[in-house]
Amino acid sequence: HHFCWCPSPDFCKKLPAGFTYFSCTDMPSEPLAKKPKEDQNGGDSQIEQVSPESALCLLEDAKPKHQHISELASSQNSCGMAWLLLSLCKKDKLHLPLQALDLTRCKLSPSKLFFLLDTLPECVEKLTLGKAAVRGKALPRLRDFLQRLEKGGQGQRDNTDRDPLSSLSLNGKGKEKEDEGGSSGVPCLKSLRFSAGSLKAADMAQIFPVIPSTVESLTLTGNFIDEKGADSLASFLRPPHAIALRTLILDRTGLTPKTLGIVCGALRGPNAWRPRIQTLSLEGNKLGGFKGLAGLCDWLRNSVLSFLRHLRLTRCIEGEASGVQMLAEVLMAGKVKSLEALDLQESFIGDGAAVLL
Repeated sequence: HHFCWCPSPDFCKKLPAGFTYFSCTDMPSEPLAKKPKEDQNGGDSQIEQVSPESALCLLEDAKPKHQHISELASSQNSCGMAWLLLSLCKKDKLHLPLQALDLTRCKLSPSKLFFLLDTLPECVEKLTLGKAAVRGKALPRLRDFLQRLEKGGQGQRDNTDRDPLSSLSLNGKGKEKEDEGGSSGVPCLKSLRFSAGSLKAADMAQIFPVIPSTVESLTLTGNFIDEKGADSLASFLRPPHAIALRTLILDRTGLTPKTLGIVCGALRGPNAWRPRIQTLSLEGNKLGGFKGLAGLCDWLRNSVLSFLRHLRLTRCIEGEASGVQMLAEVLMAGKVKSLEALDLQESFIGDGAAVLL
């Protein structure tokens, strides 16, 4: 049974339309399908009440993982339960291994979705967003949410609008002090992924510039990036904003030699402020041969990607081997000494490049 409880009379006023609840004091300790036992006088015995402490024990014993909470948060019928779990984790009253949240299949309205996102506990480091969090009326809410993450919690609701769970004690020791209701911090987002097809080219200009500077891994697989989109991505990559970025996944984004040049060109800047990208994945982008790799090799040659450890070019090079040979010559010159893995699956290499590699 999905449940949450009402710790104060104003509890329901805090929830957007569509969130339903019933009090834990109305919950029978016996399964709802069972009839109450009759007492010695032939009448129905009164059903015992379940305390918040007992309900918390049930949640801790269940140990829901982030996959389960992601599934709950994606449905109209169970998003209230997801909100409860996230809120308890945020207030440090429930300890779960909740490092990631995947909202790829989420179908909630923008108001409900971002009501949930506003309750993310600090332990969440990885976030996957789908169309529901990006399209239409959700777009300005997403910008505000990302900006709050960047500012470290500024812009959160005023203290007068406190979370109803902040005064709830679940340790059997009575009401907590107002100032000890748990952490009010926001997550330090380290990994951000947009599901395939969730981003429109026109929306990238609104989203990429406000991606938090704490992000270490950015995945845009399956989202088409045109020249305007590449410019928007460059605005995020340009030093010193993306100084923490280590992984950039651009698989199947329709990159061309020109748009790839725009993206890589943004990585120029003083070494101290330049993103130290260690993993670059360009799988499935038709870059062609010599012309397609010329720009990438130029960035490698000029140490723009000097910290690169993994380079994935699966299904990127076709038609001629001169591109791979040029790449091999750059690597032979020792311009990318940190490189550990080079993926050239389904690429035309040729004998000369094969010898150099």
